[in-house]
Amino acid sequence: MELTPEERQRIYEEEKARLEVRQELRPPKKSDAWKIILGIVLFLVIIALIGNLSEQVGTGSKPTSADGSVKVTYYMTSEVPVEVSYTNETNGMDHLKANVEWDKTIALPPGVMAYVTAQNQYDHGRVMVRIDCNGEEVKRSESNGAYAIASAAARCN
Repeated sequence: MELTPEERQRIYEEEKARLEVRQELRPPKKSDAWKIILGIVLFLVIIALIGNLSEQVGTGSKPTSADGSVKVTYYMTSEVPVEVSYTNETNGMDHLKANVEWDKTIALPPGVMAYVTAQNQYDHGRVMVRIDCNGEEVKRSESNGAYAIASAAARCN
C-alpha cells in the first residue's frame, strides 16, 4: 500500500507536533534548576515577610534617645560569605557583601520598618539575621542550604 503525498504530509506534521510536545514536557535542564529553586525560595520568603510584617506592627521597645528615635541593631552570622541588605537611617536600603559576622547599629524614627536580609553565595551553608530594638531582640530568622536566604522585619516603636 502506497501513501499519497497528502497522507505523508499529514503523518509528518503529526509526528513533528508529537516531538514538540515531548520537548516541552521534558524536565528543565539541570543548570536551570537552581534558578527555579531560587525563585521558589524568594517567593516563600516574601510570603513569610508579609506574615511577619503584620505580626510586628506595634511591637518593639519604647524609644530611649532624647530625639525620640529608636536604636536598631542588625546582626548577621553565617558559615560562608553573604550579601546583606538592610533599612538605613534614611529609610532606604543599603547593600553590602559581608563575611561570617556583621552588625550595624542605626537610629530610626519610631514606627519605621526595620528590615534585614542575607543570602549566602554558595551551594551550602547556614545564615542567621537578627533585629534588636533598643537592645531587645525582636526578630530572628535562620536558613540553611544552597544560596540560603534569611530575612527579618520589625516595626520598632
